Amino acid sequence: MSHLAAFIVTISIRFVQHATKPLTMLQLSDRSLFILNMVFVVIGVLVLRSNPDVGIVTIAFFGSGAVLAASIIIRKRRSAPKAERVMLTGGVPIRPSRVLIGGLGAWLAVLGVILTVFGWSYGLVFRCLSIASLIFGCYLLAAVLIGWLPNTYLQFDVSGITFGYRGFSYVVAFDNIADLAVAEMNRNPFLLIRLHRPDDIAVTPPARHVAAIKRIARSEALMGAHIAIPAQQYLMDPALLAQAIARYISEPSSRSELAVRSLASTG
Repeated sequence: MSHLAAFIVTISIRFVQHATKPLTMLQLSDRSLFILNMVFVVIGVLVLRSNPDVGIVTIAFFGSGAVLAASIIIRKRRSAPKAERVMLTGGVPIRPSRVLIGGLGAWLAVLGVILTVFGWSYGLVFRCLSIASLIFGCYLLAAVLIGWLPNTYLQFDVSGITFGYRGFSYVVAFDNIADLAVAEMNRNPFLLIRLHRPDDIAVTPPARHVAAIKRIARSEALMGAHIAIPAQQYLMDPALLAQAIARYISEPSSRSELAVRSLASTG
């Protein structure tokens, strides 16, 4: 068993050494998180034979954390893509990845089952958290299957960017965009957009104008920007998305690329 533990620790350290570039403070935090989770996975392996329930719960819980930390390290290790010119498809609603949401739901549901079944003796608080993970995971899966999720979308047109939500949408004109910035919140990449005039938006239906303004105000309070696009959910690179939008802002003539062309006009 000691040989197995040593092997796992060695693999963990080698992975971190080869999966990271010269460290920033943020990368060091991610690396430390991975190592910490892997240490507990090793402990779970060591106690698996003597106490299977504790071992399984420990491996499942901290193994999930290790996988999450590793995915973050790998994402940050990749060099930011570069392109001289970035174009977006116009007139088409772009929705968050159903596979990503469904995968998250499946992971939480399976984790919830394992923690509930094998961690029942851990006490009331742990049971509640385990059951909550199971319920939320099942909800995400069911919502994806019946079409409730995803319920947001982006759409790029000559007139601007449409941000769609359940029950309403609003359009932000390119000329109303004051600033773009790529940032991270809870290790998730976002494209942050600040507006010249936050209330100068075209809302559909107009009766939901107040709801749209409240959403923009909430985003500013939480994220420091009027609009925050969770790029990873849309399987987009935030830097490339920012580059494309910046070009449409600075070069109004380039917005014609976003016009919807009918088959008759292209034939």
